[in-house]
Amino acid sequence: MKAVEWIKENSITLSLAVFSIIYVTICSLFFDVGLTPDSTNYLREANALLCGYGLNNHAGAGYDGFYGIWPIGYSALIALVSFVTRLEVFYAAKLITIGIYIITTMMFIRRFGKNAWVYLLFFCNSGYIYCMRYVSSENLYLFAMLWFSFCCYDVWTGEEKENKSCILLGLSSLFAILSRWVGAFTLAITGLMAFLYFFGITVEKSRKKSFKLLGITAVNAGVLLTYLAYIKQMTGYTTGMYRIPSEESRLELLYMLIKAENMEIYDAVMGLFSVNNVISVGIWIGVFVFFTRQIVKDRFKDKFAPAFILSSVVYWCGYVYTRFQTDMEIFNYRVLLPATLPLLVAITYYLMQNDRVSGFVESIYDSRMKRAIVVLVLFILSFELHNRCKILGIPYDAYGAIKNHVEQEYRDVPSGSLVITEDWDINFLRMDLKRCSVNDCDSDSLDDIIADMNNEEYSHVYLQKAYLEYLLYEQEDDESYSELRKYLNSDGYLIRLR
Repeated sequence: MKAVEWIKENSITLSLAVFSIIYVTICSLFFDVGLTPDSTNYLREANALLCGYGLNNHAGAGYDGFYGIWPIGYSALIALVSFVTRLEVFYAAKLITIGIYIITTMMFIRRFGKNAWVYLLFFCNSGYIYCMRYVSSENLYLFAMLWFSFCCYDVWTGEEKENKSCILLGLSSLFAILSRWVGAFTLAITGLMAFLYFFGITVEKSRKKSFKLLGITAVNAGVLLTYLAYIKQMTGYTTGMYRIPSEESRLELLYMLIKAENMEIYDAVMGLFSVNNVISVGIWIGVFVFFTRQIVKDRFKDKFAPAFILSSVVYWCGYVYTRFQTDMEIFNYRVLLPATLPLLVAITYYLMQNDRVSGFVESIYDSRMKRAIVVLVLFILSFELHNRCKILGIPYDAYGAIKNHVEQEYRDVPSGSLVITEDWDINFLRMDLKRCSVNDCDSDSLDDIIADMNNEEYSHVYLQKAYLEYLLYEQEDDESYSELRKYLNSDGYLIRLR
C-alpha cells in the first residue's frame, strides 16, 4: 500500500519521466539511432575494454591506437553495463540513458517530494531531449552537473553527515571529470569552497571542513593530472590530439555565443515563443541582476540556488574561455546545456519560494489540474514525436539497418585492413578493421590516399567508391591521379586499392 500511495503522490513526476523515456527510446531506436562520429568511438572503446584491449582500441585490427581524446568514463560505463546485461554496446548505451532519467527523477523526488515535477520540466527542454537521444558523453555529464550541485548544497548546509557529504562531493567531481575533460572545472569549485570555509567567508568558519575539501580537490586533481600525463606520454598531446587555435575573431565568437544563448531561451520555454538577439541579451542580464540581488539580500542563508548558480557560472565561464582560445564545436545546446540546466533549477527554486507560486503548485494535487498537467506533458512529447515522424518518415529498425549495411558491404573485407570510408559505424561494428577518412589525414587530398595505398603497414587497403568519385570530380583536370581513375570502373560499394 505504501508503494501505491507513493506512486499516487508523485504521479505527475513519474508520468513526466515515463513519457520522456518512451519518447527518447522510440526516437533513438526507430527513427534515428543517435550516433555521431564521437559516439562510434565511445562504443569502439567500450568493445575494446570488453575484449581486454584496454585503451588500445585498434588492437582488434592489429594496430596501435590509444584512446585519449575523450575521458574513459563513458566508455567504461557502457562496457560495464554491456558486460552485466550481455547486451550489445549500442543497447547498453541506451540503457544508461534510461538509467540517467530514472536516477535523476528519484534524486529530485527525494529533495522536493510531490513538487519535483516542477523542477523536472527540463525533461521537455528541446536541447535536453536531443542530447538524451544520442549516444553521447553529454548525457552523463548533465547528470554529473546536477549531482555535483546537490552535493555542494549538502556540504554547505550540513544536513547530511559531514564525512558522507564530502565523500559524495568528491565522487561527483571525479564522475564529472571522467565524463568530459571540462569537468575539471569542479576542482575550481571545491577549491573555492575550501577557501571560503578556511576564512569563514559567507559560511561558518571551519578549518576541519576546509582541509577535507582541500584534500578532495588535491586527490581529484592528482588523478586528473596523472591521467593526462599518461595520455601525453602515449600520444604526445595532453588530451590525445593537437588542439587548433580558434580561427574566428572575438567579435564573431561573441555573436555566435549570443545566437546560441538566444536558442537556449527558446528551448527553456519549450518552444512556446522566440526572441531576437537583443532581447535575449536583455533577458540574461536581467536573470544575472535578479540572482545577484536575491543572493545579496539573502546573504547566502539559503544556499540551494547559489550552489546551482555557482556550478552554472563556473562551467559557462570555463567553456566560453576555452572556446575563445581553441577551435572546438560551435556554441550550441550541447555545450551550453550543462550551464543552462542548473540555472533553470535555481530559477524554479526561487519561484517556488513565492507563496502564490508554491500555493498554486500545491493546489494542483487537490484539483483536476493534476490530470491536466499529465495530459499537457503527454501532448508536448507527442508533438515532438510527431515532428520527428514527419522529418524521418515511418518508424523502422534504424540500428538493424545500420548493422545490415555494414555486414553486407564489408563482409569481404579481411581483418587487419585499412578502410577509407565515411561509414563511421564500422568503428564499433567491425573491431577487426582500421577506419579512417581523408579528413583524418594532414591534408584533404588524393595524395593521402595514394600514400595509404603504398603503406606497407597495411595488409589490405579499401576505399569507398562514392568517396573516390567525389574527390576525383574536384580534380578532374589533374592527370597525376590517372592511376586512381581506373578504379572508378570497378563494381561494388568498396574499391580494393591493395
